[in-house]
Amino acid sequence: MTKALMIKFPPRASLGSLYTSEIAFPHMRLWVGEAQGERELSVPEGRMLGIALRNLDATTINDAVKDGLKHLQSVDLSTSYFSESTLKWLNFIENLKELRLDFLKLRAAELAGLAPISSLSTLWLTGAELSDAELAAVATVSGIENLILKSTRITDAGLAHMPSMKRLTRLHLPSQITDQGIEHLTACKSLAKLDLSQTKITDKAIGLFEKIENLEELYLNDTTLGDQALSAISQLKKLKVLFLCGTKLTDSGLTYLEQLEQLEHLELRDTKVSEMGVQRVRSRLANCAIFGP
Repeated sequence: MTKALMIKFPPRASLGSLYTSEIAFPHMRLWVGEAQGERELSVPEGRMLGIALRNLDATTINDAVKDGLKHLQSVDLSTSYFSESTLKWLNFIENLKELRLDFLKLRAAELAGLAPISSLSTLWLTGAELSDAELAAVATVSGIENLILKSTRITDAGLAHMPSMKRLTRLHLPSQITDQGIEHLTACKSLAKLDLSQTKITDKAIGLFEKIENLEELYLNDTTLGDQALSAISQLKKLKVLFLCGTKLTDSGLTYLEQLEQLEHLELRDTKVSEMGVQRVRSRLANCAIFGP
């Protein structure tokens, strides 16, 4: 079912570029034109309407702007900025689900201003100037389910704030995270999807994953993990998706993966496993899509 919308944006200058995106993460986008004048838009079922905002300094928040904003559920500020003034814009969006603040300079005070937006479930912070102090402010946004922190400056210590995010389901972490940071994540009871690709974790940290009780998806691409890590991974009985591309995995470790009978998707590209070893796993895990070597 498609929802038809007739929206009036300011007539003279575009507020930005409009898109529809999938409601399901990772919210793949389809660009549909400019937020200018009267627009008739179709939003298919399972998608939401969004905007990559720009020209904020030159635009007054009038009735036309408010009318345009209230229909949105996704906002991308990555080509603009984030401040107290942009927070005012976001307050006119009645059901904001996704916010992209990638590559922006961010301050804790403004990030804390997102806390009242209870509908916000996905926050992108890829490449943002974000340290542990700002992450503490992010943790006050209680509705966040998907948090993307790739290429930020947060440290292991900053992950101590994560357990306070009671609805956090998906977490993508930057490359400087080590085994010490994983210890904080064991208290994240709702965490189900964890991306640690290119991080500095070692085989020793893998035993901690068993304490993350609801872990269903694990991304460990381009880490130094080897066969020893798979012994612990084989104990994750809820795991459905496992990415091990670019690791030191060999055929010896594949025997552990054969124990993951519930696995649905397995990536083994750019590892040291052989085609024969992978075929053996395929024969044991008939319901799992396996890619590699």
